[in-house]
Amino acid sequence: MKTVYIPVVVAFLCAGCVVSIPEQVVSTMSREPIEQESLGFVEVGSTEREEVLLNLGDPDYGHGNERIFVYQWTTMSGKEIKWAGYDETRYETRKKYQLIIGFDQNGIVNSYEFKKEDL
Repeated sequence: MKTVYIPVVVAFLCAGCVVSIPEQVVSTMSREPIEQESLGFVEVGSTEREEVLLNLGDPDYGHGNERIFVYQWTTMSGKEIKWAGYDETRYETRKKYQLIIGFDQNGIVNSYEFKKEDL
């Protein structure tokens, strides 16, 4: 009967040992994340520059005479260790995201891609 209680006690002591902090935007100066699912309106070869601006707003950077738009944001997530009164350790993960949209000479989307970089 004692062997049944040992796993239960161990599980109880370990419950809540790691608290996850969900991914969130790092600062108020950063733009809100753009989800890949929200790019359903973008079709290579037919979506115009103006439609991208209306849906996503002004880019953070424009290159090549407005032929490349770059949208970027930085997020942070983490974990806190809480066990037997010890809750001081926090592991943070920062990530930089970029959405890069390219346009042809007529202002039509010819490419787009998401990039993610661990900081």
